[in-house]
Amino acid sequence: MRAKKTAVTTTVPQTELDAAAALAKLGDAQRALINIQVALDEAVAAAKLEAEDQAAPHRQVVESVTYGLEIWATANRHEMTKGTTKTIALSTGELRWRLSPPAIKLRNISAAKVIDVIQELALPRFLRTKVELDKEALLREPDIATKLPGVAIEHAETFEARPAGLPLREVA
Repeated sequence: MRAKKTAVTTTVPQTELDAAAALAKLGDAQRALINIQVALDEAVAAAKLEAEDQAAPHRQVVESVTYGLEIWATANRHEMTKGTTKTIALSTGELRWRLSPPAIKLRNISAAKVIDVIQELALPRFLRTKVELDKEALLREPDIATKLPGVAIEHAETFEARPAGLPLREVA
């Protein structure tokens, strides 16, 4: 079930003086919204800082205990795993070794050089060719672009009410 939107009630200015007053009212409301957002941002930053301070000793314990467990498990790996598994089961949990997924690393060579070598060796299966629409190029040549099937160039006019004197924080 959808919630119904409430109708917006508005007053339409009748004179230039009314419009100026409405624009001032808009500026006041926008400044209030900016101040609320700034206060929220400051509160979030303070809460994050407090949480980091509270978490720091726990992170240190996690790091220290994990390192100690790794030293012990590595020293006792063969005896504890019988050389057949990568897991040591303890009454309170498991110690495990896992391989990370394979990844390609380029050492002392650029990707461009590797591409050149692949092309010289005729191994195109190791290269990708990506073809995509260049919308910027279409905008540069609108006469040709609009003759293509399904291509249209659109733009719309929007209305802005910009009260004078809003603080620079709004831009940030």
